[in-house]
Amino acid sequence: MEKGSIGRASLPIACLLAAACGSPTAPDAIREGPRWETATEPLATLAPPTQFLDVVVALDDTTALVGFGMDGTMWSAKATAGGAFSSPHRIDTGEPRFARGPALMLAPGGIAMAAWEQPDVDHFHGPMLVWANRLSPGLGWGDPTLVERRVTAPEQIDPVLANLAPDVAVSSTGESVVVWAAREVFARVSSDGRAWFPPERLDALGEPQSPFVKQLRVAAGARGRFVAAWANGADGRVAWREPSSGWSPATSFRVGPGLVMDGPRLAANASGRALVAWQAWEPEGMRFVRGRGIFASVWSEPSGWGPLSQVSGPGVEAILIDVALDPVGGGAAFWFRRDDTQLWLSRLSADGAWSPAEIVPGAKMLPSAAVFLPNGDLLVVWADGPAVFASRKRGPSWSAAETLQDGRLDPQEWIGRVALAANDRGEALVAWTRYEEGIRGKLWTSRLRVP
Repeated sequence: MEKGSIGRASLPIACLLAAACGSPTAPDAIREGPRWETATEPLATLAPPTQFLDVVVALDDTTALVGFGMDGTMWSAKATAGGAFSSPHRIDTGEPRFARGPALMLAPGGIAMAAWEQPDVDHFHGPMLVWANRLSPGLGWGDPTLVERRVTAPEQIDPVLANLAPDVAVSSTGESVVVWAAREVFARVSSDGRAWFPPERLDALGEPQSPFVKQLRVAAGARGRFVAAWANGADGRVAWREPSSGWSPATSFRVGPGLVMDGPRLAANASGRALVAWQAWEPEGMRFVRGRGIFASVWSEPSGWGPLSQVSGPGVEAILIDVALDPVGGGAAFWFRRDDTQLWLSRLSADGAWSPAEIVPGAKMLPSAAVFLPNGDLLVVWADGPAVFASRKRGPSWSAAETLQDGRLDPQEWIGRVALAANDRGEALVAWTRYEEGIRGKLWTSRLRVP
């Protein structure tokens, strides 16, 4: 299952601006096809925005999963094909320990893995532990297993890594991998989600506070392979794991002098292709002050990683949202431009060429998410003020935007996160958080169903 079909929450930037809530329109609308369910009841009531952690969704032909963090605890809700979601179920250790995450991955056959981190003392700055839990078909979630202590003492906490949660992937054979960072990047593999092979070091991150490591990503590729991506100061780096030989040395990408890499976003699929993107920034001390564009590389066999391509165009200050691969070897990268508050994308053709950047009609502000459907349609979901919309792109044409939740219900509310996933039947699952400033919010879901 490709990583592009595993939905992650978009960037954690809350949309606090009131906006017009009418439904956007688009030219050359696609009128046929499945329609979204109307969101009528929330799946869960959430903690205040300052406590909220993350939302992830996963979907295959038989199972739908939503994972979320609340008050420092990890939760999941499950639904079978065509059925309603169960009540949310805690999947963590059962202790209120400031957990961060989760990452969630669903493999064909209904096997899922979740990973998160939490301190092993009753305060935020304690040594960090990486935990994982496995969902087995017919058995449900098991007991959490300790993957690794991320650091060994409080004085080793690196503030650069303070908001860096682990990531997880599951191969088509059920093998799992978790990646994390503690001044070095590590990975650990399990065949059953319970017993873990020894940690493997993928990279050293240099002196404390020198690297700008913001996210780690790992994805399941073809034939039991895994690919991991991260940023290390001026370098964007990737590494493959082969079932027979383990992890390869990291491949490095660099944009230019004086710039640092942030991100990344990563997708891989069973055809053997992988797509990774970073955003380049001009730093000032420990802050990113000026964006210098979105850069992407494509892995194809047997040639390996191609050169970096600047997909956003020169001089664009952009915030990278995600990348995705389509079923026929192409893909797309998505970003948000600060100058016009629009969602933009560039399409990757099967022969590796990037199209000129284009605006997603009607999609303004953050958060947003995108994924390819099996027929090649590109599905995009976004928030505009307190409303949530979805649109599909087929060839050059966009569908008219569908309203998943009407902002007129309460114009003072705002959308915090959006996560999106699709399955091989052409169905999709989206989850979003809706908050009113200063009070608890709600987690909502909607499904795109095939008749």
